[in-house]
Amino acid sequence: SLTGTNGRTMTVESGENATIPTEIFENTKEEYGSLKITKQVKYNGQAITDNRMDGDYTFTIQSGTGVVPATTKTIIVHITNGVAVSGKIDGVDTDLDANKYLVVGNLPAGPYTVTETVPAGQNLTGTNGRAMTVTSDTTELSVLVEIITAACV
Repeated sequence: SLTGTNGRTMTVESGENATIPTEIFENTKEEYGSLKITKQVKYNGQAITDNRMDGDYTFTIQSGTGVVPATTKTIIVHITNGVAVSGKIDGVDTDLDANKYLVVGNLPAGPYTVTETVPAGQNLTGTNGRAMTVTSDTTELSVLVEIITAACV
């Protein structure tokens, strides 16, 4: 983006004591990156292929101090027969990539926290509220978040 006015007209006068006008143009580039979210479910510690853990799993991505603009995203990953099959980002249907990851792009660079809303009757294996840093990318730099939810009988 350009800070200042582009296409500004300047007048230069001749003479010994003429003041030469000066204009400063500053170009800035904001850095953006992406996160990849995946969801795995287990039942009594074992991967499943049936519908016991089917449903929507909700995550919140929240930017930390210094991220401009401040960013919050709500992510939903839908599980069918133990596998992520679809997702939503802020209510918009979003395709998963070939490896069943939901790619959340166009995030301003900086620190973020990813938190899962754990469904009633389930336990989270691992740390909830994971801190990570999004960095700028020229192709796509992604951070993988794997959160495994386990239900026990």
